Amino acid sequence: MIIEKLVVGPLFTNCYILAAGKGSEAVIIDPGAEANRILKTLREFEFKLRFILLTHSHFDHIGAVQEVAQATHAKICLYQDGESIPFIPDIFLKESKDILIDGLTLEIIYTPGHSQDSVSLYFPGHLFTGDLLFAGSVGRTDLAGGSMKDLISSLKEKILSLPDDTLIFPGHGPETKLGLEKKSNYFLKEVF
Repeated sequence: MIIEKLVVGPLFTNCYILAAGKGSEAVIIDPGAEANRILKTLREFEFKLRFILLTHSHFDHIGAVQEVAQATHAKICLYQDGESIPFIPDIFLKESKDILIDGLTLEIIYTPGHSQDSVSLYFPGHLFTGDLLFAGSVGRTDLAGGSMKDLISSLKEKILSLPDDTLIFPGHGPETKLGLEKKSNYFLKEVF
């Protein structure tokens, strides 16, 4: 399994490329900016990009979507029609429906709170949370469509039951482990 992380754009958004190995099919999560750099990385690993998965539709997570899609013919996937996005998704994601590529199955988990179209993407031992959960923090809820009540519900009902050794790959900042966040993340300790 290859997980290639690129930090892109002015808000330092984490963009992830996932594939079973060099030369295999790949998915990209949140190509927020710097399309040329993303495309160069795809070429270096000889990946065949099949899907562009968006954890939500905020500008810092979708900025390079159209350019990457046009260059690779990958399908753009979003939970629901986001707030005034400049493209039409090819696939609307549904909870518990999987995305399948060479040797990799990603489960879609609907996790509203940071936005109404937020999803997290899971395969055993790995969770890509977008702006739901960060190392030491949670996503802001003061933007349009945000709700602290929904964010807390998403964490409580859908995320905290995952194994403690699950690696968390957030939309910004460093990776962490779910068990560590349960013990040390102020927001999780205070609420749960």
